[in-house]
Amino acid sequence: MNSEQIVTLDRLPPNAVAIIQAVRGEGALQQRFFDMGFIPGAQLEKVCSAPLLDPIEVRIMDYAVSLRRQEARMVEVRRV
Repeated sequence: MNSEQIVTLDRLPPNAVAIIQAVRGEGALQQRFFDMGFIPGAQLEKVCSAPLLDPIEVRIMDYAVSLRRQEARMVEVRRV
């Protein structure tokens, strides 16, 4: 994977560190992402995916957050 390539969070490999580029969604959903710390420019680490790929565990701002795969597809990141 090219380090400059932008992918969605669900496609990021485990233990990868990335910078959030954009968060898709509207209204309450987008606000929920922002409240959890998913803001453009923030750094995160994809810790792991469950055996059936849902949920995905992410470490962001010293917190562990679990997202459904559907939600992770809305977060665009650039691997560091």
